[in-house]
Amino acid sequence: MPDAALWSFWACKEAAYKVFSKQTGDAAFLPRRWSVCLERPLPWEGFAQTQPDGIFPAGWTGKAVVTAEERRVFCRLFITETHVHSLAADETGALERAVARVVPLQNGWGASVAVRESLVTALADFFREDPSLFTVVRPAREDGLPGPPLLCRCGAATGLDISLSHDGQFMAYAFLP
Repeated sequence: MPDAALWSFWACKEAAYKVFSKQTGDAAFLPRRWSVCLERPLPWEGFAQTQPDGIFPAGWTGKAVVTAEERRVFCRLFITETHVHSLAADETGALERAVARVVPLQNGWGASVAVRESLVTALADFFREDPSLFTVVRPAREDGLPGPPLLCRCGAATGLDISLSHDGQFMAYAFLP
């Protein structure tokens, strides 16, 4: 199961990078310099070897801390039969409040468009509002590159913390209500 271990650590580091980027605006992605400390053993270190074909039990979750120099980010790690996903925040309470979903990407959809539409639909349902009121934008940073996504309502930034990702056949979103 070394691939699952690698993807678990990588997912935590990528999620932490998003938090660092929002904090500083110019974080460098230096995964070799970052450590991941898991709160409890991953499934393959205990009970997973008893599962047929090494399949993880659906819904296994764990917690981790990613440390980069003097900064720490807290993560929740989700492992299923089909994917590994991590959610990160600069404080543990935010992880408990976060609303997050991993959704299969539908054939024919562009991943960036699809994940934004999925988030907007979820937020409209959550806040009981019309989805047409919400948009997701990525304003340029000072260096001209796109910054983290921002949620707007009626064209104005909401300040709601959101995160979007997509890889392969999956897309994911998270927000802090």
